[in-house]
Amino acid sequence: MKTKIVKKYTYEGFGFPLKLHQVQMVKLGKEWAPKIDVRKVAKDVMKDLPFQASRLRGTQIRFIREFLGLSIGDFGSKVVYQSRMNVSKWEKFDKKPTNMDWTTEVVLRLYVLHKTVGKKPNNEKKFMKAYERISSMNFKNVGAKALSF
Repeated sequence: MKTKIVKKYTYEGFGFPLKLHQVQMVKLGKEWAPKIDVRKVAKDVMKDLPFQASRLRGTQIRFIREFLGLSIGDFGSKVVYQSRMNVSKWEKFDKKPTNMDWTTEVVLRLYVLHKTVGKKPNNEKKFMKAYERISSMNFKNVGAKALSF
């Protein structure tokens, strides 16, 4: 099996672009495919999304919800305290910023942070530092940028 390393590769398997570095590619028939651990990449994305400098996009909302294994209704009622209709509307924004209420977005970012930090000892300080960082961010509706790993 032929392999090669690509310095920069844009992966779009989650519905939004991710810039990956030093990706091993495998030749399958006539095409090259990335050899990546999608679960690990998804976990890394979840750890970075709360700190993204721009507003969350519809594809990212869908990614978060599906990563958490929640229906639209459960995500709305248990995570962001919004109606199923609002969550569905946000997801339809696709690659554009959702324009959800700022406080709702902060709640969602903190929920994702909580899920990624976990309940390990000494994580309270880590969470509080991250909370301060997120709550003081000045989000801008800039063009969609790829997260970089």
